[in-house]
Amino acid sequence: MPFKVVSYTKGRVTDHGFLPPAKAKSINDDVVWLDIKNPTKDELALLQEAYGFHPLAIDDCLHDIQRPKIEEYDGYVFIILKRLCCQQTVKSTQIAVFVGGNYLATIAQEEVPLLEDIRKKILSGGSKTASKKTDFLLYRIIDRVVDEYFEVLDRIEDTIEVIEKEVIGKPTQKTAQKIFKVKKDLLYFRKPVWPTRDMLHLLQASGQVRIITPELMPYYRDIYDHIIQVIDLTETYRELASSSLDIYLSAVSNSMNEVIKVLTVLASIFLLPTLISGVYGMNYHLIPDNNYEYGFELVLLLMLLSTIVPWVYFRRKGWI
Repeated sequence: MPFKVVSYTKGRVTDHGFLPPAKAKSINDDVVWLDIKNPTKDELALLQEAYGFHPLAIDDCLHDIQRPKIEEYDGYVFIILKRLCCQQTVKSTQIAVFVGGNYLATIAQEEVPLLEDIRKKILSGGSKTASKKTDFLLYRIIDRVVDEYFEVLDRIEDTIEVIEKEVIGKPTQKTAQKIFKVKKDLLYFRKPVWPTRDMLHLLQASGQVRIITPELMPYYRDIYDHIIQVIDLTETYRELASSSLDIYLSAVSNSMNEVIKVLTVLASIFLLPTLISGVYGMNYHLIPDNNYEYGFELVLLLMLLSTIVPWVYFRRKGWI
């Protein structure tokens, strides 16, 4: 049974352990929190039967491909959140939330650490959440989700700083791979952040969502400010990643130009000696000095001079 239930009234917290949704609904406390992990279709059908949730909302809980959104039904609100974390790459976890009356249900396909942290704080009595209503518990959950966005951006920022040092120094093929990985992570990160902003815009607007009391409006406006900061940072880091890619491509192009420049200079220096040796290697009897006693030494001297003169000329021009 995946329905983990905690309830509280004016600071008095009760851990009910695991309960079926019908029994959870009968609890008369101010807030009843059902934390549901990896439910089956049949288990969600029990939740739907007990609380009367819309079948389309229940169906969204089964598919971890939804974008963040808010939908208001008769008597409750359905919200989709995306928790983001960054280990080797950016990953997301969908959190579906039903809020209405005195209950709040969170549904996720895997264990979500931030939900467990909030639950433990409520049970320990060290959180003022236990003295508030469901709109404050919802605020706590969304606030933690947005705070983790900043943690992901901090990791991306550290990676970008490493990349910037490499592209200014001696960039390699691995540097290009890091740049493309950061750009991919930022694209993946950006997709759920923008719809989250739209959702929070509705939550912080007075009178738009009935479950949000006027006393909680400043809290939701604060989260909205945070998501705007997240979006600004995301766009800034995308520009930095693109700039790093441009610098990398310029560095590779400059390195290639230097190689071509050296090869061109070497080819120019050895062009005349090659011409001279080619002419004298044709063994014509009419070649000047062909029968001269020191003809071979003279040709070697001519070839040496034809090498030195271009080299001195290129040095004075600053080409080598």
